[in-house]
Amino acid sequence: MKPIELTISGLNSFRQEQRIDFEALCADGLFGIFGPTGSGKSTILDGMTLALYGTVERAANNTSGILNQLEQQLSVGFTFELSGDCTVRYRAERSYKRMKDGGLRQASCRLIKLGKVKEVLADKERDLTQSIRKILGLTHDDFTRAVVLPQGKFAEFLTLKGNERRKMLQRLFHLEKYGDELSARLKRAAEGRKQRLQVIVEKQAVLGDASREAVKAAEDRCAQIANEQKRILEELEHIETQKAHFEDVRSLIDEKDNKTRKLEQLKQEKDHYHTIKRELESDEAADRLVPYLEALVDAERETTEAKRLMAEVSGRYEQTKAAVQATEMQHAQAKRALDDQLPKHERDRQRLLEGASVQKQLQEEISTVEILKRKRSELKQKIDRARLAVQQQQTQCAQLKEILESNEEKRMALTVDSERRLRVQHALQEKKEIDSLDLYLEEKRSEWIGLRDRLRKLFEQQDQLKHEQKQAEQKAAVLNEQNQSLYNRSVHLSRLIRSARAFIEYERNKMEQEREKIHRQNLSRQLVDTLRDGQPCPVCGALHHPNPAPNQVISEAPFEKRRLAFDKAAEQLNQAQQHIGIYRAQLEQQAKVLTASFVQSDALNRGLREDEPADFVKWEQDGVDACVNPIEVAVRELKQDLIHLDQATAAFQNKQLKQETLQSTCAAQFTMYQEKMRLLKAQASEKSALRDQLWSKWSAQYASSEQMQAEEQEIASSDKQSEQLRKEISQLKDQLKPLERMLEKNLQTLHALESKWSESSGRMEAAEKALQGRRSQLKNLQLSEEMPLEQLALDLEQDIKRIKQAFETSSRAAEHAREAYHLADKNATNAKSRFERAEQIHHEKLHKWSNHLEASQFDAREAVMNAHLTDEERMRRTNEWETYVAQSRKLVSEIDALSERIGGQDVSKEQLNAIRQKWTERKEKGQEVSQALGAANKEKETLIKNHALFRTLESERKRNQKELDQFEKLQRVFRGNAFVEFVAEEQLQQVCAAASKRLGELTHDRYVLEVDEQSGFIIRDNGNGGVYRPVSSLSGGETFLTSLALALSLSEQIQLRGNVPLQFFFLDEGFGSLDPDLLDTVVTALEKLHMRRLAIGVISHVPEMRERLPRRLVVSPAIPSGRGSRVHMEML
Repeated sequence: MKPIELTISGLNSFRQEQRIDFEALCADGLFGIFGPTGSGKSTILDGMTLALYGTVERAANNTSGILNQLEQQLSVGFTFELSGDCTVRYRAERSYKRMKDGGLRQASCRLIKLGKVKEVLADKERDLTQSIRKILGLTHDDFTRAVVLPQGKFAEFLTLKGNERRKMLQRLFHLEKYGDELSARLKRAAEGRKQRLQVIVEKQAVLGDASREAVKAAEDRCAQIANEQKRILEELEHIETQKAHFEDVRSLIDEKDNKTRKLEQLKQEKDHYHTIKRELESDEAADRLVPYLEALVDAERETTEAKRLMAEVSGRYEQTKAAVQATEMQHAQAKRALDDQLPKHERDRQRLLEGASVQKQLQEEISTVEILKRKRSELKQKIDRARLAVQQQQTQCAQLKEILESNEEKRMALTVDSERRLRVQHALQEKKEIDSLDLYLEEKRSEWIGLRDRLRKLFEQQDQLKHEQKQAEQKAAVLNEQNQSLYNRSVHLSRLIRSARAFIEYERNKMEQEREKIHRQNLSRQLVDTLRDGQPCPVCGALHHPNPAPNQVISEAPFEKRRLAFDKAAEQLNQAQQHIGIYRAQLEQQAKVLTASFVQSDALNRGLREDEPADFVKWEQDGVDACVNPIEVAVRELKQDLIHLDQATAAFQNKQLKQETLQSTCAAQFTMYQEKMRLLKAQASEKSALRDQLWSKWSAQYASSEQMQAEEQEIASSDKQSEQLRKEISQLKDQLKPLERMLEKNLQTLHALESKWSESSGRMEAAEKALQGRRSQLKNLQLSEEMPLEQLALDLEQDIKRIKQAFETSSRAAEHAREAYHLADKNATNAKSRFERAEQIHHEKLHKWSNHLEASQFDAREAVMNAHLTDEERMRRTNEWETYVAQSRKLVSEIDALSERIGGQDVSKEQLNAIRQKWTERKEKGQEVSQALGAANKEKETLIKNHALFRTLESERKRNQKELDQFEKLQRVFRGNAFVEFVAEEQLQQVCAAASKRLGELTHDRYVLEVDEQSGFIIRDNGNGGVYRPVSSLSGGETFLTSLALALSLSEQIQLRGNVPLQFFFLDEGFGSLDPDLLDTVVTALEKLHMRRLAIGVISHVPEMRERLPRRLVVSPAIPSGRGSRVHMEML
C-alpha cells in the first residue's frame, strides 16, 4: 500500500480544505512532517484513519470532538495505491455534519476504484469499512500499529516482564486461535470419533453371526440343493419328451375329426350355393342393358326440365317490357324540374354566402372593440397599483439603511481582544484536564470496589461448586449401579435367547424327520396307484404285487404351518439378539462415562447373578409362543429402562459439563480480577501524582476558577451579542438587496404600462372605423345583421342537391330497366332452343332401348332392374361361391394329409391326462427345489455381504480408535495455555532476531538484542567484551535506538499478516533525546530502510532533523477565531 493524496477540511485545527501530495513527498523515500506543538501534525494521521476506518484513535467514542468548533461540516479523502500483479488505485471519502445536540452524524461516504472508468465499490459506512479490511487485510488496530510508531509505546514493550510481554504478543498477533479455539476443535474431533465408534459397534451387533464358518456352511447347503435340482430336472426332461409325443398324436386325431365335420356341413349347403350361381348369371345379362336404360331416363328428365324453363322465361320477358316504359316517363319529369329551378337557386345562394362572410367579419370587429375596452380598464388599474408600490418601497429602503448603520456601530464596540480570549481558553482547558483526572480517579476507585465485591462472590461460588461436586459423585455411583443391573439383565436375556434358539432348532429337526417319514409313505401310496398286474414295478421290477399299501394320502399342510411358525420365532429371536447387542454396547459406553474403572466392557460382568436354567419341558408343553413372547416382553422392558437411564446419564453429563465450565470460569475470573485490581492501583497512583502536579502549576499561573469562568462568560456574552448583531446586520442586508431590486423592477414596469396605454388608444380608433364599414356592406346586399344568413344558404344548397339527386336517380332507373329487358329477351330465345334439342335426343334414346330390349331375355324395364345387382351384392355373392368351392377342395386335401401323418397311431385322452399329471408333479417338485436353492443362495449372498461389511467396519473401527487415541493425547498436550505460550515465545524469538539485526545496523554491530531464559530482553555489548547488560542500564539514546529497531521489527511482522505490503510508515517523537552523532546514525539507518522500497515519514520538531530531510511537509498552526491550520511542502 502506497499513499497518494490526502484532503482534510473541518478536522480539529484544519478549517479550509488542505491537500497533501504524498506521491511527491515519498519520491525520495524519506520525508518529514514539521511544525510547532499543536499545529496539527498528528491530525494528518487522524485524517488517514478516519477516511479508511471511520475512527480517530485519540478521540472519545472514536469521533467525539473532532469537528472544528467554527465549522458545521467535516470531510476527509484518502487516495492510495496497491502494487502487485497490477497497480490499482482507490479513494476513500467520508463527510460528517454537526447535529443540533452538538454531536456528529455521517453525511456521506464512498469507496471508489479509480481507473479509466470510476467504479463505486461501497456507499455505506459499514460496507466501506469492511471493504477496506478486505482490500488491505488489516484491522484498524493493526493499521495504526504498522503505520504510526510512537517511540514511548514500544520502549514500554522493551521493559515489560516476560509474562506481560507474551500477553502483549498474543494480542498483537492474535494467538488466541492456538488456545481455546484449538482445544475446542480437538474436543469436537474427539467427540466425533467417539460417536462414530459407537455407530460402528452398533452396526456390527446388527449384522449378527457373519463369520467365515457361517459363509462356508451356507455354500455347502447351496451345493446340496443344486445336486437335487439337477436330478429332478433330468427326470422332468424325460417325462416332457414323452408328453410332447402324446400331445402331437392326439392333436392330429382331433384336427382330422374337426375337418371331417366341416366337410359334411358344406355338402348339406350345396343347393344354397347353386342358387347364388344362377343369380350371378342373370345379373350379368341385365348389366348389358343398364347403360341404354340409364341414357333413356336422362333424356326424359332433360326434356321435362327444358319445357318448364321456357314457360318461366316467357313470363319474365313481358314484365321487364312494362317496367321500361314507366321509368322513361319518370326521367323526363325530373329533367324538366332541373332546367327550370336550378339557375335561380344558384344566384340566391351566392348572395347569401357573401352576406354571411360580411356578417362574420362584423361580429369579429365587435368582439375586438369589446376586448380593447376591457384591456384598457385593466391596464388603468395596473398603472395605479404600480405607482403606489413604488412609493411604499422607496420609504422602506430608507428606513432599513438607517437601522443598518446603527447596528454596525454597536458591533464594533463589542469586539474582544484575541490575547485575552486565548489566555482564558488555555486556563479553562487546563482546568478541564484537572477535572477529568478527578473524574478518572473516582471512576477507578468505584471500579476497584466493584472488583473487590466480585472476588467475594467468586469465593462463595467456589464453595457452592465443591458441594455440588460431592452430590454429583453420589449421583454417578447410583447411575453406575443401575447400569450394572441393566447389563446383568442383558447378559441373562442373551443366554436365554441362545437357549430358545437351540430349542427351536431341536423342534424344527424333529418336525422335519416326521415330515420326511410321512412324505415317503405318500410316495409309496402314489406308486401303488400306478401298479398293474403283469407290469414291472418301477422300484423293484416285480411283475406281481400281492400286498399293496393302503391307498390313503396323509396331508403335509400341518408340517408346513409348523415350519412357518418356527421360522417366524427364529426371526424374532434373531432381532431380539441384535437389540440386546446394541443395548449392551450402549451400556458399556455409559459405563465408560460414569466411572474410569469400567474401561473394558468385560468389567461389567462382575457381580452377575446366577442365570435361571431354561425350562425346555415347559416350552414343549406350551409351544413356541410360550418360549418367544416372554423374551420379547423382557427386551422391551430392558429398552424402556435403558431409555430412562440414557436420559438420566445425559442430564448428569450436562450438569458435570456445566460445573466444569463454571469452575474454569471462576478460576479465570479470579486471576483476571486480581490482575485488574493491581493495574487499577498502579494507574490511580500515577494519575493522582499527575493531577497534583497540574493543579500546582495552574494555581500559580491563574486566579481562582470562579473568576476565570466569570471572565469566560463575559467574553461569551460579548461574542453572543456580537454574533446576534452580525446576524441582524446580515438579515438587514439580505432584506435590503431584494427590496432595492424590486424597486428598480417596479419602476421599469410602470414605464412599460404607460407605453401600452398610449398604444391601446390608437388601436381602439381603428377598430371602430372598421366596424362602420362592415355594416355598410350588409346594407348594400339588402341584408341585415339579425338574419341567419348561413342557415338560409344551407337550406338553398339542400334544395339544389335534392333536384340534382332526383334527376340522377331517374336516369339510373331507366338504364337498369333497359338492361333487364334485353337480358329477358335473350333468355327466352335460349330456353326455346334448349327445348327443341331435348325432344330430338329423347326420340333417339327411346329407339335404341326398344331394339336391345327385344333381343334380350327380359320383357320390361322392371325385370331388368330386379335382375341387376349392386356392386356390393355382386361382390358378396361372388365371394360366397368362390369360398364354397375352395373350402371343399381344401378340406378333402387336408383330411388325406392328416390320415397319412397319423399312420395308424392311437392316443386316448386318459393316457394324455395321465402323462400330463406326472409332468406337473415333477415340475412342482423342481420349482420347490429351485425356490429352496434361491433362498439358500440369497442367504449365502447376504452372509457374504455381511462378512465383507463386518471386515470393513472392523477396519474402520480400528482406524477411528487410533485417531481417537491420538486426539485424546493431543488434548492432554494442549490443555491450558502451554502451546499459546510456546507460539508466543517463538514469535518473540523471530521479532528479537529481526530487531537485533536492525540494531546492529544502527550501532555498527556494537549491540545485540537477545532473549534470556526468563523470556526477557537482554543486551550483549560487543564493544565491552561481549558482556550482557539488562535493558534498564541503557542510556536514553541507546534505549531509543533499541526501541526503534524493535518497533520496526514488530511493524514488519504485523504487515506480513496483510494481503498487500504497506510501503510506508510514520515515526512520531523520540528524536529529541539523541545527540547529533546518534541522530545522524538514525537518519542514515532510516535512509537505508527506504532503499528497501519503503517510504518513511518522520514527525518531529527537532531543527537538526528538519535540516537533514530533503522533502518536508510544514504545518502552520491555526489562528484563533480565524483561519485553520495550513500545510505546504518544502524541497531541497
